[in-house]
Amino acid sequence: MSNERVVPTVAARPSSDRYKSFLQSIDDDEPITQPQNMDRVFKRMLTQRSVSNVMSTWTNRFVAPQMEASFQTWSVAYYSTTARSVMGAVTLFHALITAVDFSFSYDRHLTSTAAYFAAYGRTEIAQWAYLAVIAPFVVLTPAHVVSPLWATYMRQWKWVVAVGMVLLCTGLMVRTGCIYQVTLLEYESTYSAGTGSILAITATLPAVQQMNITTALGNIDLTMLATLGGYGSLVVAGDTILIFVTQMVVSTTHCDLVHTGVAWCALIVALIGNIAYWNVVPHSEAYVFFFVSGVLCFIITRELDLCHRTNFLHYYNAEKSAEVLREKLDEALELIIFDGCKDEEKHAVATTIEKNAELCVKLEPYRIPLENLKLQRVIGKGAFGEVILAEFCGTAVVMKRMHRHRINAAAVKEFTDEILLMCQLRHPNVVQFIGASWNTYSNIGFVLEYVGQGDLYVVIHDKRIPKSWTDPFHRIAVDSARGICYLHSKTIIHRDLKSSNILISPTYTAKICDLGMSKSMEELKANEKQVGTPLWTAPEVVTGGHFSLKSDVYAFGIILTELVTRKVPYAEMTKTKSAYKIMLEVAASGLRPALPAWLPQELRHLILTCLDESPDKRPSMLQVLDALQTNAMYQLHGRELWSKASGLVHEKAHMTTRFSLQMVKMVQMQSDLEKHTKPQAMDSDSDDDVHDIAAGDGIDSGHGLVGNAFMSSEMKVIETAIVEEW
Repeated sequence: MSNERVVPTVAARPSSDRYKSFLQSIDDDEPITQPQNMDRVFKRMLTQRSVSNVMSTWTNRFVAPQMEASFQTWSVAYYSTTARSVMGAVTLFHALITAVDFSFSYDRHLTSTAAYFAAYGRTEIAQWAYLAVIAPFVVLTPAHVVSPLWATYMRQWKWVVAVGMVLLCTGLMVRTGCIYQVTLLEYESTYSAGTGSILAITATLPAVQQMNITTALGNIDLTMLATLGGYGSLVVAGDTILIFVTQMVVSTTHCDLVHTGVAWCALIVALIGNIAYWNVVPHSEAYVFFFVSGVLCFIITRELDLCHRTNFLHYYNAEKSAEVLREKLDEALELIIFDGCKDEEKHAVATTIEKNAELCVKLEPYRIPLENLKLQRVIGKGAFGEVILAEFCGTAVVMKRMHRHRINAAAVKEFTDEILLMCQLRHPNVVQFIGASWNTYSNIGFVLEYVGQGDLYVVIHDKRIPKSWTDPFHRIAVDSARGICYLHSKTIIHRDLKSSNILISPTYTAKICDLGMSKSMEELKANEKQVGTPLWTAPEVVTGGHFSLKSDVYAFGIILTELVTRKVPYAEMTKTKSAYKIMLEVAASGLRPALPAWLPQELRHLILTCLDESPDKRPSMLQVLDALQTNAMYQLHGRELWSKASGLVHEKAHMTTRFSLQMVKMVQMQSDLEKHTKPQAMDSDSDDDVHDIAAGDGIDSGHGLVGNAFMSSEMKVIETAIVEEW
């Protein structure tokens, strides 16, 4: 049911002139009215609840998982665009830096691109690896791609940014180390060539001069080593600056404190690996700068993250309060709009019920004053009314209350007709009618039995609890067939049978509900109109609108297809075609829901006969019920026989003649028992892993299941199965 509140416009209902100003929109030129007591506004702001009890102290994450998930979804909508722009700018800046570096390298006598990549090729893959993570986030937008994987990728965009920046920073640190190594080799070769020429000249000089020159070259070597060591410290300082910039970018993109902390730890590992690989000994100032910058980024990110989450929390609470105010405003506007039509509603109730003495006498035993009902909450809404959970005499009930704007003489007439219809019905598989209330013009509704599990549609599609045809769908089908048989015995046609109009109790007992469109055969002959729900409507109703008891049989056949497939009827077509187009194909070309291949032949035959195009060829609901009950009895007897046979095998009954005689005797006893016993529905809740024995050959010319030939074939099946097991 829809939860949308429908408030009619001013023109739809008359309203007093003194209320019309509430419904008029505010002029754009008119200034917004300020509250008279502004000090109260600031007092409430200062006394708001602290966020410390809803967030973690260290990570700033919300304690409630649902709140954290809502914040991350909100972040996708509000912050992902900014993050996409920042990462696009980072990528562009990186490309420009690489281009400038290439031009400088070319000027340093690297005379070709091949020479450039020969010197720096190892770093190219590392520094561009982040594009594999970032490129989809930067280039694509939610409007470009519609995919579950893309939705998951976007929900994790903060991790995408953090991982991408870590990869970029690591690649640049590796590139810095390679440049350091190449520069070192260049200096070493130049220095070696110079010292070699000096030593060659020195060899021609006297020994004293050679000693002086050698001492001078040794001092130069020490100076060179100190210089190169200082250059290594510059490399570490550059890496530290890269880490600081990476942390700032991650913080700027509105990532959480967790993402920034993980990125910082990953970059520590990358820096240590870079230092160890290139054997660089940095100065202590580099470590100080690294840790100070990390702590500063941690503090900044923590405060930014806290600010973002606080804004979200206030925005979330404000929206919840605003929604409550909107609902109250809708109710107030509804009262204002309907203020002028109270007399009309009172007149409709009085004319139809109170002034009809004979009708009042019939309805008075079922009248329940509203004050005797303890209304709790609305559990469903629809176009015609709302379903309210209530308590009556200590028992949970539901009240189906009619919408006020639908109350007129015709609606009240249908209301009284439904009371007269439902008060005649008493069956365990039909929702019990308790009474009705019409003590005021705004509280006209039925009081019905409360069935807590929900409707069959919800039970079928709820995959959290394992279910099968054996348990509980077969019992549900039998219960539903019993309820429909009871209605048909009263010559009542439901006219809107579907899975959502069958309620399921916590013990999986099925109850037929929503008899608002149910009519007797005499009423349908006098005034018939096409009603019902597409996909469950019989072909003859689609073409001519002629209802009969067999129309309910067709709808029940559709329900059986839902039970065996656990899918919506025509599920493969509903995504591309409307329900009305599908129903046209059902009526014109004989389209029917697909049945699974594992379906037993008897059950398949039963469903297909229920869905026959000709109403005359469909079985009655009593025949359908007998077929379902007989199928259940055969399944139950098959379990018992197989259990006994398994016991004999377990006891090592190795004598074939004795074994066969016992089996034949058991089957004969079972056959004699069935001649004097009417088949009953299977009451067992168990679903043991045993072989079920199929039942009958289906419906034969409208006379129910043919079971006479079953026992002979049953004995063969049992013996064959036992021989194979033996």
